[in-house]
Amino acid sequence: AVFDALGSIAVGSLMAAIAVFLIRSNMAFLRGQAMEPDLHGRVVLHLQADPLVTSVIDAKSEAVGDGVYRFKAEIQWSGDAVVERFLAREGRRAGLRDRVRRIALAEEAGEAQLDTSKQEALPPSHRASADALDAAMAEFGRGVIHTVGEEIDRLEGELKSLVPGLVYVDLETDKGRADKEGWAADAHAPSPRG
Repeated sequence: AVFDALGSIAVGSLMAAIAVFLIRSNMAFLRGQAMEPDLHGRVVLHLQADPLVTSVIDAKSEAVGDGVYRFKAEIQWSGDAVVERFLAREGRRAGLRDRVRRIALAEEAGEAQLDTSKQEALPPSHRASADALDAAMAEFGRGVIHTVGEEIDRLEGELKSLVPGLVYVDLETDKGRADKEGWAADAHAPSPRG
């Protein structure tokens, strides 16, 4: 009976040791393993080198299989560079500039100053100018947003080419967390016009 008890304890201890070994050896798979640091670094450096990207925030990667990776990051865009990219495509700069110039010239030609907050009280010629300006601004806004989407698609494609096993790429626009203090300071800075 003593040998049976010792045998049971030995078998139980052996099974416990095997369980601990398996848990430790598979812990990386249970937690999720990041992409190799050099690959992760190459991806982040590629994003940071892009002229439209100001900063890369919260970059995370994960190996989801043998040589298959997932990467996600938030991008803070250079607003000036995005607008420049939008205006440079298909001669948009001249068309938008002409529309705004025509509106400004119409105002200078003797019409009262545009006041969109009291648009209903404006005479029809002024309402037309306000509507034209609103339409030009809406077109500009849609174009900038579309350009950001195109640039996200471009960057995702470049990253997939850079790292062949990178199958899942999720780039999102930063929601303003990166530079709230700097943004707030800039917002309260005195205008250069006085």
